[in-house]
Amino acid sequence: PPGPNSKAHGLSFEVREVKPLPLDAFEGRPIIILDASATFDQVQRQFPDRKIRVFEPRAPLSEGVKITQHIDDNFSKTTLERDESARERAFEDVRSILARHPGQKVGAITHKSFADNHLREKFPDLTVKNFFNHRGQNDVADVNVWIVLGTPHPDEAALARATEALYWRDGSPLDHTVVWRDHVITDVNGLQYVVTRRHALDPRLQEQLAQRTSEEMLQALYRCRPHNLQAPQQGDFFRPLDQTGRTSIEIHVFSQEPLGLPVHVISERTAREPVALDQVVDAARKLVRTGGKATRRALEEATGASRRQVDN
Repeated sequence: PPGPNSKAHGLSFEVREVKPLPLDAFEGRPIIILDASATFDQVQRQFPDRKIRVFEPRAPLSEGVKITQHIDDNFSKTTLERDESARERAFEDVRSILARHPGQKVGAITHKSFADNHLREKFPDLTVKNFFNHRGQNDVADVNVWIVLGTPHPDEAALARATEALYWRDGSPLDHTVVWRDHVITDVNGLQYVVTRRHALDPRLQEQLAQRTSEEMLQALYRCRPHNLQAPQQGDFFRPLDQTGRTSIEIHVFSQEPLGLPVHVISERTAREPVALDQVVDAARKLVRTGGKATRRALEEATGASRRQVDN
């Protein structure tokens, strides 16, 4: 039968066969879960009576790896597909980085639809990969500069359906609400910035969301490591390529998502003059009076304020 929230979201499905886990066979035996993106909360919810040990080796960044996080835009898949001004901002960001690294091989990781429909055509010399598909990257071993463009994020309706299917035995219905919440990110010098990120109110849905955003972003960043194809060493993910003489790599991340790795520089596109609170309030009122929406982007464009100024 449909899940408890299926009718409200126009969803329906038919369960033809259910094969529960053979829990009796697992009794008294260790269970090993090999998954780079599964979270502790997910596993604990699936096996509440188990003692869980997490083996999570974090390979440190070498001194030659520098991460710069640009927090003006999240560049979601939908925004880049539908908003021409957002695409132009993304193109300008790519042009700026290419101009700063003439003669070097530059790679990009972004949404598949944006890569296929726009980025490869606009920048044919750019080596382009996409989120959720990081295997087979030997062809990018000589990339010196990486651009991670956007925040990986699953379709919310599909994510809710998958979560309902996973927790079909639960007696409580799934709350589909996803909101934006403030989050503090910090660079290596201790400078803090407040950004916003998606957060699901239902912890079951939030666990799935975190797996497909934060963990996927972390996997994308680890794919930007210098590759040593001649003499790979287990666990030495950020080893310089001695045979080519390359000892450093730059990663530019255009996203507000917390990265889980040391960020050397947190950057906004332009430094702007302070804008008074009254100007932002007046702009919001004018937008509402004229039938518009007082979104952060609309207020930035109407007042000339930066994202941080509007947030504050």
